[in-house]
Amino acid sequence: FLHSSTTVNQNGITQTWLYDKQVAWADIRSAKMIGIPYLSWIFPPRLIVRTGIAFTTFNGGNEMLLVEFAKVSLAYQMKA
Repeated sequence: FLHSSTTVNQNGITQTWLYDKQVAWADIRSAKMIGIPYLSWIFPPRLIVRTGIAFTTFNGGNEMLLVEFAKVSLAYQMKA
């Protein structure tokens, strides 16, 4: 995730790395941020997105991306 590229736009969330991940907003059922307390400097927080029966994990790399992940997570918590 150190060299990945993450895009959050009107179409959904996309992340490139070893393999590309893409989830459209219409496919997302729920979203939640998770992190490991006291180890966030090694393992950055992640956004877990549920689409039907599958889960997709997006790694957070910088503060601006984590803010966007928090907004997505909050929006789907308020939706439920």
